[in-house]
Amino acid sequence: MRLICLVLLIVLASCSNVTDSSTQEVSTEYENVQELNNLPLPITAIEVDGKSAKDLKNYELPQPFENFNAAYQKELKDEGWEITEVESNKVISVEKNNIKYLLIITKSSDNQTTKVTVRKNS
Repeated sequence: MRLICLVLLIVLASCSNVTDSSTQEVSTEYENVQELNNLPLPITAIEVDGKSAKDLKNYELPQPFENFNAAYQKELKDEGWEITEVESNKVISVEKNNIKYLLIITKSSDNQTTKVTVRKNS
């Protein structure tokens, strides 16, 4: 009986140290993009082709949407950008010093990357 209790205790102790990596917040460094009036973007953001006539820039980030979106909106607010949700937390209007952008933040099909599209918002 003591052996079973000891094994059970060891199993429970080892399970308590396991975390769900899909919801862990990832520490992200940002840089201000001068062409976009110092709009902060993660340094890991890669500019990608395929933008429409309305798009100023398209970026892809190696972070799941769930880890990125809330942290990015916090960074925007910390940098003095005013945020207004347009359709959801995936489409937001940001404004600073009378400069307005529409940011469309979407999941990739594999849920491992996030896409950010920047459009001029009048």
